[in-house]
Amino acid sequence: MHKQLNERDKRRISLIFTLILAMDFINYMIGEWFDTGGMIFSLALLGAAMLYSYKTIIKIKISPLAWAFMIYVILLYVTTRQVTRTTLFGRVFMFSFLAVSILAMYKCDTEKLLRYMSYVSLFPWLFYNDIFVEMTSTQYNTGVSLGLSYAIFPLLVAPIFHFCFYRKQAKKYMYILYALAVFLLVNLMLKGNRGIMVSAITAAALIFIRGGGDKRRSGASMIRIVIVAVVAIICVANFYEIVEWAYDYLNERNINANFFKKILSLQKRGDISNGRNFIYEYTIKEIFEKPFWGHGISTIFDNSGGRIVYPHNLILQLFYDGGAVLAIPVSLVICSAVAYAFIGEDREEALFSMFLLVVCLPRAMFSADIWRTESLWLFVLHSMKYHQIRKERKTRLTAADAEHIDEETAITEGATE
Repeated sequence: MHKQLNERDKRRISLIFTLILAMDFINYMIGEWFDTGGMIFSLALLGAAMLYSYKTIIKIKISPLAWAFMIYVILLYVTTRQVTRTTLFGRVFMFSFLAVSILAMYKCDTEKLLRYMSYVSLFPWLFYNDIFVEMTSTQYNTGVSLGLSYAIFPLLVAPIFHFCFYRKQAKKYMYILYALAVFLLVNLMLKGNRGIMVSAITAAALIFIRGGGDKRRSGASMIRIVIVAVVAIICVANFYEIVEWAYDYLNERNINANFFKKILSLQKRGDISNGRNFIYEYTIKEIFEKPFWGHGISTIFDNSGGRIVYPHNLILQLFYDGGAVLAIPVSLVICSAVAYAFIGEDREEALFSMFLLVVCLPRAMFSADIWRTESLWLFVLHSMKYHQIRKERKTRLTAADAEHIDEETAITEGATE
């Protein structure tokens, strides 16, 4: 799939992946420090990192499937771009989709990525008071904002993944990072939005199913999948009772739990979707108007008269923007990547897929504009190379079997002589 990478190449790619996954929080830091938007700075930083690593990047070999997908999406964007869209969106699109898609073709050193992300997890401590105290201490600000919650989450879940799967390789100081990340993650789950709780529960379920061992045990994984499925069914069937009990339990101990509080508040209002039902109904109606080719990338804002910024659902946005031609292939790739996270032969690739799944998929399903979610396209495009991984592994196994047969033949012939 690509030329062999040396250790320096692996470090550079892992650092660039870390930058991509931390980009939203970098934007927040720049905004806090300089009282201005940090998006342009983040894009410039990513561009500089790519230029610095150009000798590594030129080693890439992009699969025909990935080329076809990227070219189609670019053509779709160019031919359907609304005149009211800003030029800034074009720059964001080129980096959030195109640059990330090219980099996604690399085989990632998952341990390095998670370790580097663990280092970056220290940065939210610089803004602890602003994020976890001031944002949650007034009548109007009762929780960490939606965008900021999703910006922090990847930084905090990475040390958890590193502990579960790579702690045997970790130096002692990493255990301090593990503990600090757990503390902040618990705070974020209590004071963040509902999507963070869903993402955290998803992470816990996937880690439990995959297990922390070096070898895959399909039988054990199947048992764990059944356990998770049974627990999920019980929780869904008794959802509101569990939420009420958890809220009362924490409230009695003066612990502010924005997740439970918001669910109970929306239940009383009769709209647990928090306005998303209207968005979904409009989007589905418009999808049937152009089911095959779709309406074009990020055109729903103009088409809806400014009432809807984006559909708040990965599948609906894929169908609305690109129709069945875009939505079906991407959905199949995502399903394949999810399966690979459970049963992938290459442990490093499977864990990388699992980490990206936790970071991007719950967010994309409920709360994000997919074209500004870099982790989603890192996940999707990287997943397009898994068939090549299987092909290369099959080739290696075939070659090994052939070599073994030749050795046995030589031994037999020698014995006969």
